[in-house]
Amino acid sequence: KYFWRLTRNKHLVSLQPAQIHRFWKGLPLNLDSVDAVYERTHDHKIVFFKGDRYWVFKDNNVEEGYPRPISDFGLPLGGIDAAFSWAQNDRTYFFKDNLYWCYDDHQQRMDAGYPLESTLWKGIPSQLDDATHWSDEKKKGQMLD
Repeated sequence: KYFWRLTRNKHLVSLQPAQIHRFWKGLPLNLDSVDAVYERTHDHKIVFFKGDRYWVFKDNNVEEGYPRPISDFGLPLGGIDAAFSWAQNDRTYFFKDNLYWCYDDHQQRMDAGYPLESTLWKGIPSQLDDATHWSDEKKKGQMLD
């Protein structure tokens, strides 16, 4: 329902959270939560997931033709639990229950051989419910929960 915005220098825009549907023009007004959100590394567009649908945003406006079904990604219907992009290999990782998928945003296709068991990721819970990725000039990291 809410989110916090950061400046390019990684400072909070405001200590007060913003409502998702008021900032991101094109999300349903009754949207009270999202399943996952990630920023594509190649074009910096933001992708929101809720249930069986997803939206792609340039800046804070939804692109024409959205929402679309998550099956476009080769993901099963029923939604996802978490997503993040990893710039080191230009891939996006999707998690659902105890499985994960590896997606190539440039080629717009799932890598072969997926899904795999999320237990292959050492040190993370077997079932994720969120993920984030951050970087600055000195540090990079992911947080998976």
